Amino acid sequence: NYGIQDQRMALRWVQENIRAFGGDPAKVMIFGQSAGACSVSSHLLMPKSFGLYSRAIMESGGFVDWSARPMSISEIWFQRLLTQSMCNDVKCLTDLSAQEVLAAFLAIPDGRCCRQLIGYPFLPWAPTIDGVELTGLPRDLVEDGKVNKIPMVMGNTLDDAAAFFSNPNLSTAELDSLFVKYGSKSAEKLYLSESHASLQNYSNEWWAAERAVTDQNFFCPIHSASRKLASSTDVFQYLLEHSIRGTPIVQHSDDIPLVFMNLPLHASLEEKQLAQQMAMSWYHMAAFGHPEDMWPKQTSQVAPMLTFQVASQGGNQVKDANYRDEQCSFMLQWLNTTTHGDRTFFGVHLVPEMISI
Repeated sequence: NYGIQDQRMALRWVQENIRAFGGDPAKVMIFGQSAGACSVSSHLLMPKSFGLYSRAIMESGGFVDWSARPMSISEIWFQRLLTQSMCNDVKCLTDLSAQEVLAAFLAIPDGRCCRQLIGYPFLPWAPTIDGVELTGLPRDLVEDGKVNKIPMVMGNTLDDAAAFFSNPNLSTAELDSLFVKYGSKSAEKLYLSESHASLQNYSNEWWAAERAVTDQNFFCPIHSASRKLASSTDVFQYLLEHSIRGTPIVQHSDDIPLVFMNLPLHASLEEKQLAQQMAMSWYHMAAFGHPEDMWPKQTSQVAPMLTFQVASQGGNQVKDANYRDEQCSFMLQWLNTTTHGDRTFFGVHLVPEMISI
């Protein structure tokens, strides 16, 4: 939680000093992607951060289970870090250099991929439910309405979980092992029957696993939160359906070069236009508290979202309220009836180089 407090100090600095740079402290937007989106949702759930910003954007990580840890899990990692650093308390740790803390973490057995703790194969560290800064799981706090009621945008990419599956030839047995954790063969059939791009070396089982883990960890919690919050504030949801990498797989982080208009040299004209549309929407959110007029506003009864796509593939479109209802009905029920430790895994065959970042 010290990391979130550091971010809060930066936000306080902005409030106190931004006028000197021609800025308006009443128009501060915080936004982030992946773990950055989790930081944003933390500030939306921590009352001490309220009043330091007035709009927010969360890309692939808003109000998801893996954005927070119960104290019981954080305590395990804290004790492991103390052992490897030869410290006895927090004061000792804070006196270490960043390099020393990192070295101690990397020395934890299985620390880089964290597979000894089922449910935490990827992110051992996250904001902790301490009863002071964070009083509950993000989705539970959303359900209870304990969220900063400001305009917000949230969304994800079509295949967010694809980056975390290293074996494109996922087998039936491996898919079965994933859905054993979900506890539903009928849901497995549902995901296997989904249409997807036909790509050499990518099995139907890979697509089913990738879409299921995307729904669990990204789309369904985000969609549910946006619908819940729509009754109390302005909420806009998006789904990115295009990748500038020249592949039909739109994976985690594919939105970043578009939002920042940092495109590769080979980017086409329509990709540059798509980037401009996304960048302008982010700008409009910062300047005016809402994206451009093409965005539909969420309501608790109707949950439309804007899909970002290049013109030759149909352009930006509004998805209706029934999009992935059957999948999310299953996934949200599973999330609501499963313990936190068991519901925050990403899947199987995690990519080592992704884990070590």
